[in-house]
Amino acid sequence: MKRIIFLVIIVSIFVGVSAQGIINKEMTTLELFLREEVLKQNTEGPSRFAPGIEVGKASYYADKFQGLKTANGERYDSAAMTCAHLNYPFGSLLKVTNNSTHKSVVVKVNDRGPFVPTRIVDVAKKPARELGMLRAGVVEVTVEPYDASNETPSPVPSPPPAAVMGRGFFSIAEKKYEPDGFGVQTGSYLDSKTLFYHVDNLKQKGVSPLMIHSGLNASEQSTFRLIVGPFKTKKEAAQKLSELQTVKIQGIVVEMKNLK
Repeated sequence: MKRIIFLVIIVSIFVGVSAQGIINKEMTTLELFLREEVLKQNTEGPSRFAPGIEVGKASYYADKFQGLKTANGERYDSAAMTCAHLNYPFGSLLKVTNNSTHKSVVVKVNDRGPFVPTRIVDVAKKPARELGMLRAGVVEVTVEPYDASNETPSPVPSPPPAAVMGRGFFSIAEKKYEPDGFGVQTGSYLDSKTLFYHVDNLKQKGVSPLMIHSGLNASEQSTFRLIVGPFKTKKEAAQKLSELQTVKIQGIVVEMKNLK
């Protein structure tokens, strides 16, 4: 009886998501369940996702997905500059940079995924080729929103390998803030090494005051958000963002209480 119930659960999960995007037949039951939950979040209530700079792993679509429907109803085209992301609205433009080669592409979100922990984006085969990742399959990348009105978006510095960073000391002024007011989020990172690299980068540019929000991202992964602030009003935060953009630092205004 238990086996029958388990099979019914698997079938119901597969049926629930098969009409809403590309399904990999090799996906585990857990991955299919996570896909269903993410797709539900896109239709139920306001999103808690705060766009910003992400650092993580990227993979690309296999040839067998050619012509299959993506989550927004389009057909997957290996020659198109498209990608899958868990949270960005369909049609969003993202700049993806290979942190090893520093090659970048701009891709449009038309599918949901990836559902493998530590992976933050799946790209079509053409952008994967331009990123130089066909042989490796999975590479570390930086993902950020792309403003089409900016013809020459500023490159995001990639964190150097551990051997290049070496050992060192960091000055820390610890103060816990209440979740109130606004700030400018300049990045979101899964590990402290990358976080400290970007903290140091902003410090060298004279950016202050800085805060670190420790919490969870939309995939329930522990994440560190690097935030300039706090500011009492959204207007003050927006003014600070404008100042940062004049020195080629991108970000997004966030309300503290909305970060989980």
